[in-house]
Amino acid sequence: MSRRFVSLVLSVLLVALSGASVARAQEPSANSEQVREALQRTAPRDERTGPVVAVLAGPVDPKAYRLGPGDGLSLELSGRIERQTPLLVDAEGRLRVPEAGVLAVAGRTLAEVRADVLARLRPIYPSAQVDLRLVSVRSFKVYVAGQVETPGAVQASAATRASEVLAGALALRAEASRRNIELRRRDGSKLRVDLDAFSFLGRTDGNPYLEDGDVLIVPPRGERLFAYGAFARPGEFERAEGDRVADLVDLAGGLRPGSDPSSARLVRFVGDSRFDTTVVDLSGLGTDRGPELEHQDRLYVRELPDYRRARNVTVSGEIRLPGVYAIAEGTDRLSRVLAEAGGLTDAAAPDRVLIFRPSAVPSQGDIEFERLSRLSRSEMTDNEYQTFKTKLASRQAAYVVDVRKLANDTEYDILLKDSDLILIDRSMQAVRVAGEVQRPSLLEFEAGRSGRDYIKLAGGFTRRADDDKVRLTRAGTNQTILLAEADEVRPGDFIWVPEKKEVDFWGVFKDVILVAGSVATIIILIRDN
Repeated sequence: MSRRFVSLVLSVLLVALSGASVARAQEPSANSEQVREALQRTAPRDERTGPVVAVLAGPVDPKAYRLGPGDGLSLELSGRIERQTPLLVDAEGRLRVPEAGVLAVAGRTLAEVRADVLARLRPIYPSAQVDLRLVSVRSFKVYVAGQVETPGAVQASAATRASEVLAGALALRAEASRRNIELRRRDGSKLRVDLDAFSFLGRTDGNPYLEDGDVLIVPPRGERLFAYGAFARPGEFERAEGDRVADLVDLAGGLRPGSDPSSARLVRFVGDSRFDTTVVDLSGLGTDRGPELEHQDRLYVRELPDYRRARNVTVSGEIRLPGVYAIAEGTDRLSRVLAEAGGLTDAAAPDRVLIFRPSAVPSQGDIEFERLSRLSRSEMTDNEYQTFKTKLASRQAAYVVDVRKLANDTEYDILLKDSDLILIDRSMQAVRVAGEVQRPSLLEFEAGRSGRDYIKLAGGFTRRADDDKVRLTRAGTNQTILLAEADEVRPGDFIWVPEKKEVDFWGVFKDVILVAGSVATIIILIRDN
């Protein structure tokens, strides 16, 4: 009987244990969505934006993240037992863990609390896998004072950096410091916030995460540094304690290609107006990152002369391959560029290749030229008139070249300069005659014809024509000369026949009478003496 009784007792115990295990395994468990919803119901709200939702920049580092009131966690059991339990750090910084008690977690890292919880629960659930996860980060108030638009409190989370708070309604004023912002912790420690180092260089060490009760104090901008010359972002920068030459170079965007780092100059005031200059080799900066900087230090970096400077000319008009061409100043001539551009088209005028050189135009005003340009010819002396014509000619920035002469005379094959514009004119096989002729016309050009021949073809002179002052304007150069001085008439030339100047006979008569009277008076006086 005793053996049967023992067997019966053991059977009952086994059935009871199995039932307990099945019942525990069948306990309802919350899924991840339910855990998140449970935590969101207890999450704080901002009056302006509603529920505070932390947007993480990446996975939380359990060894760095410190828990505090409002952090949401999830206790998860898996294996023979499947269960998820939402947990929330209360206002006193404590965490109530089922079957493990209440733990003080405020200020402790997630990794420390996780290890503590797992150590407490493993003996209770030896056959289950236990984990503690951070599901939602807490939010809290931080305070901003100083040079901001609206000082006061603002809602933040443990995933919020200082730069995110100092934006929007709390944006910095124009005179606010960006590199010497003070962050005061509740424990009395202080950190320096450097927004420029974060904005320009991506350094997060000067843009820390915020904690409960932090106070950000933004002072006015103080000491300054300057970077001039071959920097990617030259200009004025705020100085921070401990700044060295390499820090200023970084803030200025580094050196541009073509800079001369060995000739950098550091200029420092040594008095109210006196300053010293020190040569700094930026290419040789060591781990010390160069000398430490002081207020109003200026760093100058020169560029290498003509470093990869692109020099181009533009060819257009009657050319087979118009466009922009690279040249080497002092080496490349007109013939080389025209050949590279495929040569002139059949419709081109080889004697009218125009080169416009913008660099020949004076960049500054000539006071004497401006004065003379306001005078008429009658108001000028002969010397002033010659000076005016000389200065006017010197301002001529266009030159005409006959490319047919390039092969036989290299003096015509000019050296090109940067930004030269080469225009090949279209050949115009005609001569224009206008002015005091019977039939102003555009006449077909024929080699060997003189200017007078073209005037005859235009019907000859009118009665009012001044045939002694006929002018000829050359095509391309627009140079005007007397027709009698022209050795030949060329295609595109313009012949102008001026009108005779009208004679005022009454005025001439008065002048003759006046002169005659004066002569008679002189003769009478001589005879009387």
